[in-house]
Amino acid sequence: MAVDRQLPGERERMDIDLLYFASECGLPIARLAEAAEQRGFGCLWVPDHSHIPLATERALPDEYRHTYDQFMALTVAAAATTTLALGTGVTLAAQHDPLHLAKQVATLDVLSAGRVRFGVGYGWNRPEIAAHNVDPDRRRARLREHLDACRQLWTEDVASFAGAWTQFGPTHAWPKPVQHPHPPIYVGCAPTDRNVELIASIGKGWLPIDDGRYDVGAGWLRLQEAAERHGRDPSSLEFRVFGLSTRTERTSRRRIEELRALGARSVVIHIVNEGGPDDVLRSVDIATALREEVLADR
Repeated sequence: MAVDRQLPGERERMDIDLLYFASECGLPIARLAEAAEQRGFGCLWVPDHSHIPLATERALPDEYRHTYDQFMALTVAAAATTTLALGTGVTLAAQHDPLHLAKQVATLDVLSAGRVRFGVGYGWNRPEIAAHNVDPDRRRARLREHLDACRQLWTEDVASFAGAWTQFGPTHAWPKPVQHPHPPIYVGCAPTDRNVELIASIGKGWLPIDDGRYDVGAGWLRLQEAAERHGRDPSSLEFRVFGLSTRTERTSRRRIEELRALGARSVVIHIVNEGGPDDVLRSVDIATALREEVLADR
């Protein structure tokens, strides 16, 4: 059965979100979150890196080296806002103890009154992954197992789990998330055969990076077809597109319109954390002007 690329109503429902490497540099995360909410952005996404090994840091922007703990930063953002969605963009779930991770996600969902979007990814920084005693070549299987364990802890009054890396007997784990059965899970990955099957089987949607490495539209079509194979209504899936920035030519009204026509639920603009607070706010202002221009005809 053929699947249309654009789902009914998607054009009207698209949001513009922000991605921010929260740190002691630039604009404090509370002020950034307040500005995002006041300007009407849909969600603030914060990335996850425990550390940056010297073997890889030379190729990375400076903001990677200073990134705060993801969940602590989002908790501060939650306290400074009332309606802004809070996204983990993304959590490197294979590197986290699932018992602790489940509690972090559930606690943030409770403290924010159900505003969490749980984005997860496999991780690309192999030395960082290995430092967590995780085999980089098994990180995909490890992520799947950790998510399965988290879902048990979120949804069962008495949870237990027996996996290759995670085992726990009957246990209580509270709080439970506000969102039922748990915050929506989005997977950030390339649209390979294995990845689209994973998203279709466990995810609310996909977090592609629109930087030219793969065809986002073709990947979205493949994911909808995978949903049908798993007995899901393709319209139950979402995709929220990363890889846009106020500093790149790819971020334009034309490109955002193209992504909206494909059915993107939101596009995420990276606010680069360089310079002082005024520099960051100028980037937010640029993103705000673009948002108003793109969404003016809704």
